[in-house]
Amino acid sequence: MRIVDYDSQKRLADFVRNKKLVLFLDFDGTLAEVTEVADETYPTPEMREKLRQISLLDNVLTCCISGRKIEDLKARVNIPTILYSGNHGLEVELDHKMSFCLDNDEISKLREGIRAIKKEFQARHLGPERGGNIEDKDTALTWHYFKVPENEVESTVNEACEIIKSHGYKVFEGVGCLEVRHSGVTKGHAMEKIIRAKLGPDWSASYRGVFIGDTGTDEEGYLTLQQNPTFPQNDLTFVRVLSDPSKPTISQIQVKSVSDVYDLLCKLYDIYSAPSKSR
Repeated sequence: MRIVDYDSQKRLADFVRNKKLVLFLDFDGTLAEVTEVADETYPTPEMREKLRQISLLDNVLTCCISGRKIEDLKARVNIPTILYSGNHGLEVELDHKMSFCLDNDEISKLREGIRAIKKEFQARHLGPERGGNIEDKDTALTWHYFKVPENEVESTVNEACEIIKSHGYKVFEGVGCLEVRHSGVTKGHAMEKIIRAKLGPDWSASYRGVFIGDTGTDEEGYLTLQQNPTFPQNDLTFVRVLSDPSKPTISQIQVKSVSDVYDLLCKLYDIYSAPSKSR
């Protein structure tokens, strides 16, 4: 029998009390369980339905923000009433138009770098031949190593890291994967862009923000906003999905699983679907 985390639900309810909500949700490990094969990752029907219900509420702005390419993310979530951001905040879709958080020259340079790394990965047989999976996301790349033989993981991961670094890119570690992306853009940049565009500069007078994620890149995105002196830091809280409570985190609220995230969404739906004179 699963134990419901009522404490986290109460803390979240207290934070959003008497305000409208802007909700940012990571995908892998947050809305959907992480799988060994990235193409097999989808939210459960129950999670998708609760997300759809929340996205239809007038007092909630719902956004899904992921390391996946935005087209892939939209296909997996498949809810048209949600805003989407892909490639760790680099891609943002607003009013059915896709834009980047970089200028055209930087995007072109980034694409060239990603292609070069992919080419070397293939030349070094870091794909299916050795248990790897090279996921080309145009302006980012994820190399999955779930199927690399256990006795070869350390050496193979080190080899992949060296290739990435040799091309001048930072290595970002994910769950069973390494990620290559622009180090100057985080999910925090996308969140701020969405908030400013949809809610305006004085959004915090009426809204509270909740960001739920499960990895270091989500921590990095939240930290971007916390370090921005023009952003109202006290009006956005970070919920971290963290199975190991001893792991350090800057999040204000921690839950243990995707199931706990579903419970939080149910709680938020109950709050914002109820009649209220204050919102």
